[in-house]
Parts: sequence; structure tokens; C-alpha cells
Amino acid sequence: MSIKSVSGSYRDPSGSVYVDGDKIIRKVSEEGADQYQWIREKGIIKLSTEAGFLVQSQDVTKKYLANNRGTFFFDCHAIVEHQKIPFISYPYEWSFQQLKKAALHHLDFQVFLLEKNCILKDASAYNVQFIGPQPIFIDLLSIDRYVDGDYWTGYRQFCQQFLYPLLLTSKTGVNFHHFYRGTLEGIDSATLTKLVPLHKKLSPNFLMHVSLQFMSESYSIKNPNSSQQRVSRQAPLSKARYEALLLNLRNWISRMNPKMGDRTVWGNYEFSNTYATNENEMKHQEVKKFIKQFLPSTVLDLGCNSGEFSETAIEAGAKYVVGCDFDEIAISQAYDRTEINQLNILPILMDAANPSPNMGWQQMEREGFSERAKTDGVIALAFIHHLAIGKNIPLEQALKWITNQAPCGIIEFVPKNDPTVKTMLAVRKDVFTEYNETNFRRCLLLNNKIINEVTISESGRKLYIFEVKK
Repeated sequence: MSIKSVSGSYRDPSGSVYVDGDKIIRKVSEEGADQYQWIREKGIIKLSTEAGFLVQSQDVTKKYLANNRGTFFFDCHAIVEHQKIPFISYPYEWSFQQLKKAALHHLDFQVFLLEKNCILKDASAYNVQFIGPQPIFIDLLSIDRYVDGDYWTGYRQFCQQFLYPLLLTSKTGVNFHHFYRGTLEGIDSATLTKLVPLHKKLSPNFLMHVSLQFMSESYSIKNPNSSQQRVSRQAPLSKARYEALLLNLRNWISRMNPKMGDRTVWGNYEFSNTYATNENEMKHQEVKKFIKQFLPSTVLDLGCNSGEFSETAIEAGAKYVVGCDFDEIAISQAYDRTEINQLNILPILMDAANPSPNMGWQQMEREGFSERAKTDGVIALAFIHHLAIGKNIPLEQALKWITNQAPCGIIEFVPKNDPTVKTMLAVRKDVFTEYNETNFRRCLLLNNKIINEVTISESGRKLYIFEVKK
């Protein structure tokens, strides 16, 4: 069989996720049978999907059990096929607005489920993915029945993976991404408490959702035998109070905005670059020609900035674009563009010189960027010089990394006499003797064919359309 386990799906004993060719399937174990049957028979899966909260899912048990046997189906109660997400991304790759939208989606889904006597038994941010600008919940086995008096068992996880990262950036302006990538479970109350200044901790919400948690967790560490006693003394949580807690968090988070300057190095690049309007228009036209010639369904836009060329790729016929940039404001602008225009574009925060690595259990739980970023076409406009000169990466290595992402693409070469490169070299010694067009062509031709090349500026900027040698 071609069925392959998804490495990040191992924690829930009620079921796990697999890839079968181009299909995503979930095996429901005997341990999860009762839970799955209940939410299915009550119509919760169907209602959640129709309301736009849950990924499209269908039971394919008969189809699979009729045609397959073997160890994969040991302890198997049911098989569910899910809609395939075009690109799996992680919270530490999202903009502030994306994490905020994912948090609100989770809370809205909880309120929706509570009205139907259901809950989400956990609150992992990794259970939310994006299809373009829209968040979608992907783990149907997180849905369970509500029992009167139940506490929100995922509350602490929600705080660490949604609330605290958002608070860190909204209260201090400190980027949550670096903390999140270093600790996959999010940010704990102790870390947040140390980073937020005293005068910003005095709101009732901060005291309730952060300070009280910090004091409780600190007490539990000092008195390890007290936790069970404290839980046993807690009064049941009424359904009304449960919903009030969810709505309180929703209202608070909905008002949060990132505290950061309105300018970064590349955050205003779309409107303040060094080439003329007609040169920019030529780039748009060449991107359109590339898309129409090679017909890539999925496109990777490296150095996407605010997403203008990602949008052009969609307009020309690409079905889905993943845009990457290391500038937080640029990615926020790209997400705003995507959301306003409802485009099939997913902007993510990513430094090409330090992309997301394989992380988690056995270094396989969260796949690195290169494992996920295989697309049909790649766009790298005004990008290569940031690797070769900005990061001192040898030109051959930089080109190999770019061309490994897709079987065809379009790369812009920016010569040293261009104003942008001159600015980069103004504050450092020019040790980049290999950075020239002759060497660029040589390196590109090592593993690729040059299909076309177009000069687009007086300074000698040139677009190279390539196809990987077979």
C-alpha cells in the first residue's frame, strides 16, 4: 500500500492521519469509535462543515475496508477522507493577523459547538490551517460531547498557543515568531509575565488569563501534591459560564493589534522601489506570460513582499500561491491584500537563509519548509541578491535552493550597478567577485535550461525563465 503516516499525528489515541497518494485520510481507532459515531450520528460533522468551521470530510470506511487488508487497519473502526489543504503552515510562520484570525476561528467554533452540546477537547493552534485567507479546523476527533459541569480542558493550551503570543506582540512589540519556533507548545505564562512591563499587566483580562495562571502554576511547582486537591475542590463550570469565558476571550482578542512601527526595511518596498513604473509593469507582464506558458497550478513566490506578483500569478491562471517574505509588515500587507480580495494566496513569514526546520518529536513532528514547499512553479523577483550579497550565500548554492523548489520558474538577476545593490554595498566591503551575470548564467545552467531572458531596466535587471533539466 502507498499509505504513509503523517509524522505530526501521533498524540491522539482516538485516531491518526495518513497520506494515501494525493488523498488525506484519518483512521479512527476503536478507542475513538464511540466519540466518532456520536458526532457523526448527531450531524455535528456535517453542520460544522456547512458552517465553514471544519474541513470537508467524508466517511470512506466501506471503500477502504473492502479493498485493503493488513497492519494499517489493525484497531481500525472507521476511515475518513479529508479535503487536502494546499499548503500546511505553522503558527510561527503566520502574521499577527493570521494568528489572531485563527484564534477567533477556534473560539467561534467552540461557541458554535457548545450550542449543540459539544466541545473541543484540546486547543492546539496546529489544528487550524489556512486555505488562502480563510482559517479552517482540520481535526474532527477534537470534537467531543459536552457534559454538564465540564471545564475547558484546552484552556491552558489555548492561552499558550494563541493568547500569549498575541499578547506578547500587542503589549511589547516583540515578535512572537522566534519564541514560538523555539518552543512548539507556544509561550508559557512565566515567560510572558517576565516580558510584559508592570503597567501593562493591570487590566482585568491580563490578571485573569495571565497573572492568575502564572501564580497557580508557580504554586503547583512549589507544591506538587496540591494540584489534585485543588482540582477536586473546584465547583462545576456551568454551560453559561463556559460560554462567557469563550466570549470574553473573543472580545479581548478581537481588539488586539500588533505594537510595531509602521516601517521596516522592506515593508514599503512595493511603493518605494528603485525601478520605474514601466519597468514594474514589464515584470507583471512577464509573470503573466510565465504562468500562461507553463500553467503551474501551485506557485511559490519567494520574497513576495506585499503580494503584488502573487496576485498577478493568480490573475494569470495559477490556482494557489504561497508567498514568503522575512519582513513582518510586508507579510501583514500581503495577508490584508489576500483577505480583502479573497485570493487563493497564503503569505507566510520565512527567512530563506534560515527557513523553518524539521522540529518536534524525532525531528519529524513539524516538517521543515523545504519538505512542504514543493510546487509547480517558483517566482523569485528581486530576491537572489538578498541571499548572495545580503546573506553571503554562494550564488551557486542560492540558485540551486531556488530551482529545487519547482520544475520551472522565473528569477530576476539584479546587477551590481543597480541602485538597490549599490545601497546594500554602501555599508560593507564588496567581496562578492562571483556575483555577476556571467556566473549567474553558468550556475543556473548547471541543472536547468534557460527558456527565455528579458531585460527590464536601464540598470540591467534581467528576468530568466528556466526549466529544470530532466
